[in-house]
Amino acid sequence: MISGLLPKFGRALLLPCLIAVSASVTAAGQDVADLLAHVAASVPAQVTFTETRHSSFLDVPLVSTGVLRFSPPDRLVKEVHKPRWQRFVIDGSALRVDEKGQPSKTISLDRVPALRAFVESFRAPLAGRLKDLEHFYQVTLTSSGDDWRLKLTPREPDLARVVDSVEVSGAGAMLRRFTVTETDGNKTVLAIAEPSP
Repeated sequence: MISGLLPKFGRALLLPCLIAVSASVTAAGQDVADLLAHVAASVPAQVTFTETRHSSFLDVPLVSTGVLRFSPPDRLVKEVHKPRWQRFVIDGSALRVDEKGQPSKTISLDRVPALRAFVESFRAPLAGRLKDLEHFYQVTLTSSGDDWRLKLTPREPDLARVVDSVEVSGAGAMLRRFTVTETDGNKTVLAIAEPSP
């Protein structure tokens, strides 16, 4: 069931949802809890994104652009402007999908554990909830100077069949890139634009 839901709902909504941070903190020497605390304290309300999906089924990568919004602790919105308008809203334990000319669709995250785990890979860091993140993932933080990388390896079996790893990378307190590598080698890379001052 998860393999059908992740392509349509999970990937489209959730890949971009760890968004830029702007606190004055360096990643060197930080542990995961410290990094997540800074992320949660510094998440901008809105950022723009460019998402590039690389797939063996595509002749050229699929590029989408739009806006992300996070309202602590649990509301996350991804609004895709190009190539076609879509809106994905995670609010509590519900995922709603809106597409132009189509009726809204709602999925209960409680009924799809792998999708819930995928959602938490984004929401838990934004809200600073390391315990929730560690429930669903093996979490590894590496850093060199200001550059850091947070690697999430799925513990949830259904998700692990589809997603090999989720990697968030940045410099200092700025999240720059979010990458999901699937078990079949396909990859989605999300670049976050630097928030306006």
